[in-house]
Amino acid sequence: MTSCVESRPRVDTSAASLQDPQEQTEIRERRSEEREEERTEQRRKEEERVGEREEERPEQRRKEEERVGEREEERTEQRRKEEERVGEWGREEREEIRGGVPPLGPLWSAQVSIWTVRQAHYACAELLSFTANMAASVVRTLGSSLGRNLREVRLHLSQSCAGSQGARDFVEQHYVSLKKSNPQFPFLIRECSGVRATLWARYGHGREASVSVENMSCDQVAATLSTLAHSQ
Repeated sequence: MTSCVESRPRVDTSAASLQDPQEQTEIRERRSEEREEERTEQRRKEEERVGEREEERPEQRRKEEERVGEREEERTEQRRKEEERVGEWGREEREEIRGGVPPLGPLWSAQVSIWTVRQAHYACAELLSFTANMAASVVRTLGSSLGRNLREVRLHLSQSCAGSQGARDFVEQHYVSLKKSNPQFPFLIRECSGVRATLWARYGHGREASVSVENMSCDQVAATLSTLAHSQ
């Protein structure tokens, strides 16, 4: 025997189910407004934090600039002190050289060696200055009289060979001044790889003379040119 039981719908007894649809709508709207207010408050706080950081940045930059300025002042002071020490050392060195005797002290032997090296350095510097002035004086002596006996000068040299170094130095240091003093005189430079440095001079009636200036210094090249210029 089968019993038929009529099924009834279950009744929701929760608080939400007991409210009418209008109240539920109002509740949802209030919750939405509360969430919106929370988001607005969060955005406001974030903007405040950003503003505080923006206010801190100029102060940080100012402090950094102050630190940079202080470091620059320290470097300037260090350079000034170093220059003062170098100046004092130079004055003492010149006084020692002028005195002609090495300074005495607890490290006498070391000071003697230093004094000897310094004296040799100054002697070499004076010698180099003298030789440079000698070549310049030869060029000045020639002046505008280069074409008095000569009709043409040709200097053959190599661009890279060590034997032509003196000839190259002569061209670099004195060619311009010679051309300025003798603008119409044909002073020719002939460069050729591997050629031996040679100075050629052409006189009147087609007569020519040549002198090898291979391995000569700049001063020797100038002296050779002076000899050729005064020959007849």
